[in-house]
Amino acid sequence: MQVAGFQLSSVIHAAGDTVVAHALAADGRPVVLKLLDTDTPAPEQLARWRHEFALLRELDSPHIIRAEALVPAGRSLVLVLEDFGRCNLAQAIERHRFTLGERLQLALQLVDALSAVHAAGLVHGDVAPKNVLVDLSQLRLKLCDFGLASRLEPELRRSPDGFAHGTLAYVAPEQTGRTSLAVDQRADFYSLGATLYELFAGRPPFVLDDPLALLHAQLALAPQPLGELDPSLPGPLAALVAKLLAKDPDARYQSSHGLRHDLLHLLTALREHGRVADFVLAREDRPERFRVSQRLVGRERLLAHLLQTAERSAQGESALLLLSGPSGIGKTALVNALQAPLVGQRGYFLRGKCDQYRRQRPYAALSDAFRELLRQLAVEGRRAFWQERLSHALGEHAAAVAELLPELGLLCGELPPLP
Repeated sequence: MQVAGFQLSSVIHAAGDTVVAHALAADGRPVVLKLLDTDTPAPEQLARWRHEFALLRELDSPHIIRAEALVPAGRSLVLVLEDFGRCNLAQAIERHRFTLGERLQLALQLVDALSAVHAAGLVHGDVAPKNVLVDLSQLRLKLCDFGLASRLEPELRRSPDGFAHGTLAYVAPEQTGRTSLAVDQRADFYSLGATLYELFAGRPPFVLDDPLALLHAQLALAPQPLGELDPSLPGPLAALVAKLLAKDPDARYQSSHGLRHDLLHLLTALREHGRVADFVLAREDRPERFRVSQRLVGRERLLAHLLQTAERSAQGESALLLLSGPSGIGKTALVNALQAPLVGQRGYFLRGKCDQYRRQRPYAALSDAFRELLRQLAVEGRRAFWQERLSHALGEHAAAVAELLPELGLLCGELPPLP
């Protein structure tokens, strides 16, 4: 692999078409290159490189990697980054035995990095040990890989249904696309919690090879408490990480300030007394911006009835449940509250909505629901299973169904023409 104007020395990380490598610039200066190992990069890949470069140029923090240039390379682009550290945090955890104090120092730096990201109105979206570079000689770190970073809009945004954005072992439940929760900065705090769990325990919160099982764990299971894995860890530290890993964003830390205050208290107590006494967490934690809670209030009885009906359906009983009421009363919010518990039980939650402005589109609500299902099935890794079942069930009419559900091609491939 050659890049004009640079001499590549060693590969740091390679995944798919993306390669991150050490290199020397024409003036002999060491840099890190992030490039695409393909002659025909997709437009969305190039757009992601431009997006990452633009965001990094806005951020000014000693704990965030600095972008130096975005240079063309044939039909592709190369992102030129400062050369910092020779390993990422995942590699450092594996190779180096950090003291508790050193791990707390790294945790504080990571919080400072996120504080700068959030102060700029951004969500990083992929906080994970592989995206944190570490200089072991100075015990410094820098957050990198802003390809999935996005601006926090005034209207809370939701992940596209059925797709997990980020590294699955570290994503927040709301990033999986399988809940009705919106994504904001607190999703980064969950990913930070998973990263700190690995920093203090030596492994991620959930060690599972099956993506579906891992997705289920992120949505419905609590990881083994840190204190059980390592009884020598202070109780308040284990509680702090558990708070970051709460499934409900309202139960996590709400600000970098509150989190930093508690981590600093832990480090100070360790340095001055050699131990950490119990203390109340989050006393200095205040929301960084006004938020209306996403928790459903006053609908417990109705929600319980919905869940009971869903449970009977899971046992094989067919059920139709109708909700009535004027527009704006919260029918959609009530139904969406079913999503997390259903997906937590490995069920599928599909939704489609009848819209008065889409009357010209036949079966629009059903089409929306089943297109969402097909997208979910396409990423679950059981394509051959579903291809066989769908092909058998649809037979010679598959192409007709594909007119309404184009995603059918994701599972069944090229369909035979209609007779």
